[in-house]
Amino acid sequence: MTVYQELQLSSAGSKNLIRRTENKEEKRRHILIYNVKVYLVVAFCFAVVTAFSMLFGSANSIVGVVVLLALLVLRQADFGIRTSHGLICIGLIFAVLMTGPRISNMMAPGAAFFVNCACIMILMVLGCHNVIMSNHSTFVLSYLLLQGYDVSGADYQKRVLGLFAGMLVCMAVFYKNQKLRPYRRSFLDLFREFHIRSARSWWYIRMTLTVSTALLVMNLLGLPRAMWAGIACMSVCLPFSGDMKPRAKTRGMYNILAVPYLWRCISCYRSPCTRIWESWEELVLVILPDMRGRLFLTHLEPFILRLESLDWQVRLC
Repeated sequence: MTVYQELQLSSAGSKNLIRRTENKEEKRRHILIYNVKVYLVVAFCFAVVTAFSMLFGSANSIVGVVVLLALLVLRQADFGIRTSHGLICIGLIFAVLMTGPRISNMMAPGAAFFVNCACIMILMVLGCHNVIMSNHSTFVLSYLLLQGYDVSGADYQKRVLGLFAGMLVCMAVFYKNQKLRPYRRSFLDLFREFHIRSARSWWYIRMTLTVSTALLVMNLLGLPRAMWAGIACMSVCLPFSGDMKPRAKTRGMYNILAVPYLWRCISCYRSPCTRIWESWEELVLVILPDMRGRLFLTHLEPFILRLESLDWQVRLC
């Protein structure tokens, strides 16, 4: 296997290759290539988010994260239907991302609950028919991120333009990588195969109601950043109950332990750029140990730097 071929492997593929290799020199080589691949992906992610911030404003840097998440997934994943029909799914998914978060933030919590239910259900039906691909962790997560970092006016217009540009890039990459795969299902089969008794359809409903209810409770309580509750619920609402129960137990325990730990780090002041950032870094990588956690940290770093500046201004006063 050449270096280029090894760089094209997924994270799971690289880890399996390292695990199977018995020769120590070969194993060190595979580990080095895997680390180089991680650094290249992080550098690429940073460049994309920075480019979106420069083109569409710092308020829309989250659009770069959303497009990047979709791009990293769609280059390998599929929708389980014809490739040309998959382009329709991508267009409709991005249409929901453009409109759904803005509409829900404009409404009262009760009305926003139904908007969230409709949007998340559409994302699940369009993007998660192939359950193994775990596309929900990208599209529902993107919806929650855009809802949590809401904008209006001219910034919203730039957000729509940024999402539209990202949609075209994702379509091009998806079609290039998936056009030769044969499929029997079409776009309409996504709706024909929705049965109330099927495990997949019940997972759609469970995910939709769980995330939407979490957002509703947070909004009724007047707590900020309701998206984090939605993301936490989404991370444990898996399609297979055998996988969901152990994850819910471990995630619940980690979240309970994380609250006093984060409070202690903030209380024992050293510097917001060190204490708070280190706390966020550890917590995010516990909740999202893969590349999505690194994308969160890339997006949160400017916020921590602004927090440090505000903290020093208060202390000087």
